[in-house]
Amino acid sequence: MNETLLHNKGVNSMKKMAKIFLTLLMMVTLMISSSLAFAEGENPEVTLNFLIQKTEDSAESKTYRKIAEMYKAEVNPNFNFEPEYISDSDSYYQKLKILIASNEMPDWFQADPDEFTAELREAGLIYNVGDMLEELGLTDRFLSITLNYPRFSDGELYGMAIGANTEWFWYHPSMFEAAGVEAPTTWAEFFEVCEALRAHGMTPVAAPPRMAMMLRSAAFIPFRMYGNDWIEGAISGKHSWGTDAGIAMGEFMQKYATYFNEGWSGMDSSAMRDLFLSKGASMWYESTGQCLQYLTDENQELLDDIAWFKLPLLDGYDATDETMYFANSGKAIFMSKAFVEENKEEIYRFVEYFINHFGDIYLYEYNTCSGIMPSNMDNLSNLYKELYKEFNAVTEYAACWDVIIDPVSNEVLKGEIYNLTLGEITPQEFAEIMDQAIEENVK
Repeated sequence: MNETLLHNKGVNSMKKMAKIFLTLLMMVTLMISSSLAFAEGENPEVTLNFLIQKTEDSAESKTYRKIAEMYKAEVNPNFNFEPEYISDSDSYYQKLKILIASNEMPDWFQADPDEFTAELREAGLIYNVGDMLEELGLTDRFLSITLNYPRFSDGELYGMAIGANTEWFWYHPSMFEAAGVEAPTTWAEFFEVCEALRAHGMTPVAAPPRMAMMLRSAAFIPFRMYGNDWIEGAISGKHSWGTDAGIAMGEFMQKYATYFNEGWSGMDSSAMRDLFLSKGASMWYESTGQCLQYLTDENQELLDDIAWFKLPLLDGYDATDETMYFANSGKAIFMSKAFVEENKEEIYRFVEYFINHFGDIYLYEYNTCSGIMPSNMDNLSNLYKELYKEFNAVTEYAACWDVIIDPVSNEVLKGEIYNLTLGEITPQEFAEIMDQAIEENVK
């Protein structure tokens, strides 16, 4: 009897042990399944819609696509990249604003740190890129100009820029030599050079090739007089456009235009470029980002008979020096806050990959200076080494008027600056028109 009881107890114990073993086995299986599910979850399916203000065949667009393809092949096969290209500025912003108003903001888009994006920030629609870059520990991969130019006035960074541009006067040394002149350092010297070139039968200046460059020209004298303080006061209504700097600007534009090539008002950017390259004009003001591909050879060195000089200084004024002029990072990438927060881990991972690869591809494959430092700096040409040195030497950026002015007054500015330059209105009349626009549009 006792043996039977002991036997039954042994059987029951074995059954209990078996149940415990099965339970443990199930738990382990569940843990393994969960681990596998988690591993699969590291490659979530994410589609990134990117509205790009470039042509599809631009170096920038090609670099974006290549990085996305590499990321998909090497990191996350479930990552999808859907770019849309609209190079025309007006059409681009019209599409962007329609999408945002329809609650269909692109996941990424390009813009400036202006009134438009400031409103998106205030509405909580765009992500703080500065925080992202700090968390990723990648701020040191950016040139100072690229990291700081896109900041809002309070120093906050909501746009990730990738470019680095300086704007200089490009010229043909052989034409200067023929006229017996050297590169000018002041505006007085600049106009002496223009006179000498014209006296020797040469066209001094290829006219500003597009509206952005025309507005840069308008800013030359006020910036050299007072830095950015004058334009900031003029666009806010704190002072009139008819103060000394405003009138000096108008007089400068009308004098400057007398040295432009004939028929300039009816020529486009490519025509101005070709005019300069064929030595139909001695000087051409343009940004490095727009012109280097036409001014360099296969070794990334300047072509023969091409040189540059920086924005001349203005005698009698010391608000700025030679390290201060127009330099920028180009438009920055702004990110939908909702999109990033919904896919935060994956977007952070992609941004890290993006930053670690952009500089090398952009520079070495597409011959374009990147504001994100390439990992390989040893193979840079002498020209590009000098360019990167110049990028980092800029101490203050001249403000782009069309970026910081309100959108409605900007349309007035763009229309009237041509009338002023053509001599159809006086500097005082231009100032009165702009004062009225600011009074009506700035709250």
